[in-house]
Amino acid sequence: MEMNKVKILSKLLTLLLVITIFANTITFVLGIFYFFDFETFGMWLMELVVIFILTYAKANVDCYVDQYESQENRTRRSNK
Repeated sequence: MEMNKVKILSKLLTLLLVITIFANTITFVLGIFYFFDFETFGMWLMELVVIFILTYAKANVDCYVDQYESQENRTRRSNK
């Protein structure tokens, strides 16, 4: 049951990462073509920080899933 929650968390982090990258791209385009001020630049930098944090969290969750599945496969092989 716990593993299903972790897999759902991984999918949710993927969705959040896609939304954040989309928002970051829109902010960057608006900053370049329409108005450039330091508030927009600061917002763009904060979105970059959020992207890095989400990427780190997703990598950790995916590593946890891979370790769990690898351990589960080893346990199955040894039980046969």
